[in-house]
Amino acid sequence: MTRRISALLPAIALVLLAPAAGPLAAQPTLDRVTSGFEINGDYLVEIDGVEVPTAEVYYSRQAGAFLVLPGDAPGSPVLLWPRTGRAETVDAAKVSRRADGLIDVLSDATTPAGSFRVVGGDVSFTIDGRDARLRERPYLLGSQSVGAVAGSNPAYARGAELYSPSDVLLQELREKGAGVKVEVYFGSWCPACKQMVPRIVRVASELEGSEIEFEFYGLPKPFAGEPRAEDRGVTGVPTGIVYQGDQEVGRLTGNDWRVPEQAILGLIG
Repeated sequence: MTRRISALLPAIALVLLAPAAGPLAAQPTLDRVTSGFEINGDYLVEIDGVEVPTAEVYYSRQAGAFLVLPGDAPGSPVLLWPRTGRAETVDAAKVSRRADGLIDVLSDATTPAGSFRVVGGDVSFTIDGRDARLRERPYLLGSQSVGAVAGSNPAYARGAELYSPSDVLLQELREKGAGVKVEVYFGSWCPACKQMVPRIVRVASELEGSEIEFEFYGLPKPFAGEPRAEDRGVTGVPTGIVYQGDQEVGRLTGNDWRVPEQAILGLIG
């Protein structure tokens, strides 16, 4: 299995063990390097060997760093920097959540807290004398409902929330969708799927109650020889197979999914 952490290690910042502060009355100057953390669904957080379901992991491409918020677990936020291998605790009062869902770490917020180590695909370190770990989220496999896909990864849910499908095209799909089924083959490990699947999830959610049926099917990595993928001739992800009745009318791959409602309508309209 390709180590997802290896691809991200060029820059990692982790905030662990304390909930993010709410909006601050007086906003200090933002640190240019540690702003714009986005939700990342690749990892689960464990403290002393116990998973913390309320914890959140964020990643900043600008900083090349992860920010992990521990939800209801006690302790201090932490930054991990892969380029240097260092860990830093963060003043929780200087962790600011924006209205758009991004998170900023304000200036002069960190204190050195040692280093971290990578074991397999996981990241291990010590915070406030407790063992902490980022564990790779298990892949989502097999047949899944739209709700299961959205609930499996906070990054999927966030991406679905941000996508705004066309109301006009959605209405056309409702009117023309009798007997239509869309099978979506994806990998929760796949970077392109992380961009496109949330859009499909949003469209499928908007069309719930209509006559169009969506099925999501998670594939392992690698998926060569996976029985259903082999049977359907799926060679890449994300791939959508669109049926009308028992007849396949077309396939959607890669960037075809940029506007899912338009792409599906193009095959059945």
